[in-house]
Amino acid sequence: MIFHSSLTMRAHSHLLLFIISLACSSIVSGNSEYVGSEPCASCHAEQHQDWLSSHHKMAMASPTRATVAAPFEGERFEHFGNTTQFFQKDGQFFIKTTDSTEGEQTFTVAYTFGVYPLQQYLLPTEGGRLQAFTVAWDARPATEGGQRWYHLNPDEPIRPDDPLHWQGQYQNWNNSCAECHSTHLQKNYDDASKRFTTQFSEVSVGCEACHGPAQAHLTLAQSGDATHPKPTWPSTLKQRGTWRFNNAPIAVNHAQNHNDAQIN
Repeated sequence: MIFHSSLTMRAHSHLLLFIISLACSSIVSGNSEYVGSEPCASCHAEQHQDWLSSHHKMAMASPTRATVAAPFEGERFEHFGNTTQFFQKDGQFFIKTTDSTEGEQTFTVAYTFGVYPLQQYLLPTEGGRLQAFTVAWDARPATEGGQRWYHLNPDEPIRPDDPLHWQGQYQNWNNSCAECHSTHLQKNYDDASKRFTTQFSEVSVGCEACHGPAQAHLTLAQSGDATHPKPTWPSTLKQRGTWRFNNAPIAVNHAQNHNDAQIN
């Protein structure tokens, strides 16, 4: 059904999106085995400091002026007859677009997604879904052709009924993207209602995403009891072989994998 432009329907639509955005802002899991990355800093200060400026830390974030790379100052973007505008209001970030299943709609940005060389923005839709908007911000310097909006499918129109449309199944954060961008993700999809109640213990890729839940490790470290047996970690980085930098900008695996437990 085409979205009508009456004030009543617009008001109801904006109220619904506001409620959805509130729900999306509090989807942190209450699992007590996961403590988050901040407690790690007291013993692993150097590693924690490196993590703070890493792409893991910025894999996903609540939208603030510090985390949003794009201006959101009223820029307009055209793509095969669709118009999208990016703006701020009362400390929030919004995307108004005609490229939606219901005609022109305004969506509240729920999270940033990635940071460099591009940044996408996650928008809340029905059924607890977050969708990755396919007009992305080129975060590279202007001298490299960046600092601009661009469409991920620049040469073809993507209709709302196409699975590749930003509201389609292939741009769904819950099912396709979330597990690699957050820590201890639980998709929580209910087949009967077709709804997600997705949760995570940390919004971005924290220490426990690779090392496992840290509560037992933290308790042992705080106790100062060196005779206490170390807790068994659910995964170890050594399972994935031996990684070395060797004066290169990216690590290279120099040994065979011991097993596939971690990657599985």
